[in-house]
Amino acid sequence: MERQSNVLIVDDDEFALRSMSRALVDKSYRVVTATSGSEAIDLLRKDTFDLVLTDLKMPGMDGLEVLRQARKIAPQAVVLILTGYASMESAVEALREGAYDYLVKPCSADELRLKIVRGLERVRLAKERQQAEEALRESEARLTTILDSLQSGVVVIDAETHEIVEANPAAVEMFAAPREQIVGRVCHAFICPTEVCKCPITHLGQAVDRSERVLVNATGENVPVLKTVIPIILDGREHLVENFIDITERVRTEHEIEERRMYLEGVLGAAPDAIVTLDAHLQIVEWNPGAERLFGYSLEEAVGQNLDHLVISPDVSEEVTRFKQIIMNRGEVPPTETIRYRKDGSPVDVIVAASPILVGGKFIGVVAVYTDITARVRMEEALRALALLDELTGLYNRRGFVTLAKQQLKTANRARRRMMLLFADFDGLKQINDTFGHPEGDRALIEIADVLRETFRESDIIARFAGDEFVVLAIETDSASPEALTARLQQNLEVRNARGDHPYTLSLSVGVARYDPEHPCSIDDLLTQADRAMYGQKQNNTPG
Repeated sequence: MERQSNVLIVDDDEFALRSMSRALVDKSYRVVTATSGSEAIDLLRKDTFDLVLTDLKMPGMDGLEVLRQARKIAPQAVVLILTGYASMESAVEALREGAYDYLVKPCSADELRLKIVRGLERVRLAKERQQAEEALRESEARLTTILDSLQSGVVVIDAETHEIVEANPAAVEMFAAPREQIVGRVCHAFICPTEVCKCPITHLGQAVDRSERVLVNATGENVPVLKTVIPIILDGREHLVENFIDITERVRTEHEIEERRMYLEGVLGAAPDAIVTLDAHLQIVEWNPGAERLFGYSLEEAVGQNLDHLVISPDVSEEVTRFKQIIMNRGEVPPTETIRYRKDGSPVDVIVAASPILVGGKFIGVVAVYTDITARVRMEEALRALALLDELTGLYNRRGFVTLAKQQLKTANRARRRMMLLFADFDGLKQINDTFGHPEGDRALIEIADVLRETFRESDIIARFAGDEFVVLAIETDSASPEALTARLQQNLEVRNARGDHPYTLSLSVGVARYDPEHPCSIDDLLTQADRAMYGQKQNNTPG
């Protein structure tokens, strides 16, 4: 099982600490809190944390200093900054100094969880990338070790120029010359000094020439060998790997090379992400099973193709151009959320990261990794939707109401339609809570929400604006005048009360403000007018 992500929260406000800790109650997180910057630094020295969330303004050591110290002590950790609107300049300074992101107080639990998820996702990607890089370095070191340990001589020859580009220690010993005198010389000088070289390249990756030859080393000594020629692609060019071995050594060498190839194929095949390598001309060289699953193209369809032609659309062409410029300047494309396209044309949400492949400082290609984040994006969309709804009643909350009401106001102005805003206060909610308990108070609020749904149309915007306050924005018609709607609302309340389902009376104090597009005003102005009208009626209502 994967270990929990360790999250450190730093804030001198203990109430804020408890609120944020409750928001992160999840088996995936281990939350540790600190009430001061110095306490946080002590914890960072003693334990390993994936993410640090620190308030900016704290007595003693502030959040900026915590950030600076955390970058030194725990460079692997992502740091999020918690700030108020008055401290935005300090938040920007924190971003310059390496903070991953910031949250503006007060923030909702959903906003906090979303930032935490994104920060930990960055940590996970960095760890996976580091592991992949270490595996690649180990693989290259293993291959170099194998070649250096071979008892047979191995040389790599450029198939076009016939120059030797690499020679292992056994070949250096066999040629009886220093490596610098071997590499760069035409292979005829050592291998075929008395005849025209006949090293055909007809079946890439297979041995195509096996013959007994006489190798003449630097001292003029004739060395009878069994020469095996294997064509390969290296640095985008065709080369020949020539082995000078007896049959036993040849079999052992080919077996070791095959094991390494199968090992690398196994690593690529087991990777859940799409891993694609390109040559210097940005043509696809490797296309792992993860890429087949994500994009829908088979290995045969993808290899040799231009990656842009397969997964790019004009809507992301500017982004791709920017990525190419970074790569060509030997830079790395950091993990970036974007969209790519499948074989069937459907879009897919991904995180893409890319790095240049350099050999001796020479650019030979690119490796790109695509992580499918479709499920996470859908979850974020769902969280955004939840951020507009009141969890208890299912009506819109204050944010949802203001967002939709502003849009409705624009529509009303274009269509020259009159609207009305109804502001209702639930009479006696405190008495219900004090007498029967908060669960009963919650049930009463849900009843009020049901009455409002029964009274108004689906096209009207109904919201729980605060604890016991409700608002409705409705288009005014002859059949939906303020008087008619308030009467219908009162009638529906009386029907509910007549059922006798609860030992109290449901009662609303209602105020109405009318909107005339000929004399436009803001939503805030309407709310103020309706609120005043409501308080005028509330003085005449007695809580049930």
